[in-house]
Amino acid sequence: LRRHGKEHCPTPISPTMARCLSLAVLALVVCGACAHRLPKSEAPTAVGKQEPPPFTCESRPLWTLPKPAEPGLLEACPNWQNMNNNASPWDQWPIPEFAAATVDVIAALIRPLTSESASRRAVISVDFSAMADKAFAVSWALLSKEWRFNVEAIYSSPFSFRPFFLEVQEAAEIAKIHPTERTEAQQACLEKYQPVLDDLTARGTHPAELAELEAPVTWCPDKAEQESYSRINDFLAKFAQAATNIYDYVADLDVFHGSTSFITASDPNVDRVESAADTDLIARAHAFYEEEEQPLYVIVMGPLTNVANSLLIDPTIQDKIVIVWLGSYGLTTYNQALTGHAITADPVAAHVVFKSNAPLIYVPELSTAQSIRLSAPAADAWFNGLGDLSSALHRAFVNNIFDVTSSRHNNGMSQPLAAMATVTPFVVGQDYKYHLLQSPRIVQVQANCAGKFDPFCNGTIPMGASGANANAEPTPPETVDCVKVSEDGCYCDDAYFVFDPYGRQVGEIFSIETPVLKSLTQALQKNGL
Repeated sequence: LRRHGKEHCPTPISPTMARCLSLAVLALVVCGACAHRLPKSEAPTAVGKQEPPPFTCESRPLWTLPKPAEPGLLEACPNWQNMNNNASPWDQWPIPEFAAATVDVIAALIRPLTSESASRRAVISVDFSAMADKAFAVSWALLSKEWRFNVEAIYSSPFSFRPFFLEVQEAAEIAKIHPTERTEAQQACLEKYQPVLDDLTARGTHPAELAELEAPVTWCPDKAEQESYSRINDFLAKFAQAATNIYDYVADLDVFHGSTSFITASDPNVDRVESAADTDLIARAHAFYEEEEQPLYVIVMGPLTNVANSLLIDPTIQDKIVIVWLGSYGLTTYNQALTGHAITADPVAAHVVFKSNAPLIYVPELSTAQSIRLSAPAADAWFNGLGDLSSALHRAFVNNIFDVTSSRHNNGMSQPLAAMATVTPFVVGQDYKYHLLQSPRIVQVQANCAGKFDPFCNGTIPMGASGANANAEPTPPETVDCVKVSEDGCYCDDAYFVFDPYGRQVGEIFSIETPVLKSLTQALQKNGL
């Protein structure tokens, strides 16, 4: 009860009390199971490696959530099957075996850039229109060009907040129903999204208006990729007003369309569609390695869809690239749902990258990158009206499209510019702390929930996959919290890190020591932008 914020059950009898009592009953069941568990010393010893039993989802009455039939409401994207409607879990998407790495080079590749460093050539894969921090990060990367670092191409990446928006839309329709006529599932959905609805009301808008206006939060992956591509080109044109020759470099940048759909929920029996970004990345990685015997850095700001698709098309590029990715929690944060759009949008893409042997520099968004923050007053003082590019960055910050669901910066609170953390290894003078770790595995967990809005729902890490135990012996299932549950309640759609005794060595940046925004503003001033 304490875990759910209930120190005692309220009186008189109410729906809240009923849920509270249900929790108490659940606690008794769990405690009863604990009481019958053998002490560790008496636990039977496994003989040899045992395979976990096949998982079967129990048949349970679902907390069904009737779909509203009001005209004008958005539906799931036609060209992208929502993960929640999948018949099978995403971590069963078949990923081919990758060859062993030819050499372990991550220790040298992750070091901060100095005047003695080898040159670092890079491409950027970015969902540019998703969040304001992408514009800041791309600007900093391009303005930091010098002979040791050069961005050669930018790939637009798909993104989509549509699944989240559909649930907010459902909650808005449920709010019209009298409280006494709502089902338990409807009430649970409304309680989950009431803060979002209140926030939208305070801003003078509502889900129906966002849908009518085709706000970015409603886009499907294909439209999001197209919009990102267009906005990247529009944004690069801002460099034309520079007082230096930086635009000569920017004007020569190649911008390519990336994938228009996620790997997750795609048909594994159909050949991968090769985007222009895939073609360029594969060719550029091979050519650069043959020319310089150095890997090409792939800076990923957003889902890993583009680079994962390229790896599936040509697995041999794994030895010729270094992936720098803004992820979720730290690599040793085991058995916790990995939140953040970079992984929740396309968990299969992350699964591909972690199963490959491509060198990886991982930047945790939720424990490292979010330390880079900007407030509305600081944005006004440092960017507004100080140059064409500076003003564009200010507009991107003020009009942050995801602000409709989470941001409070218009009230004076700061917002993270997390994507900028992926650029720190490429700017001379930037200091950061890093360590080398064993790569974890990414897994999806089993659940036996009464639908996706069951408030008493937990998932179970598969037997033998727990990150808490470093040996390969089967371990008891471990209960974890689900953030997102499949429609039928059989799986958590979340991704989780678990310990992998055979994981390759990867690098993780865990602390950024130098002022990132100071470096960006100085570069803007230097170039008259």
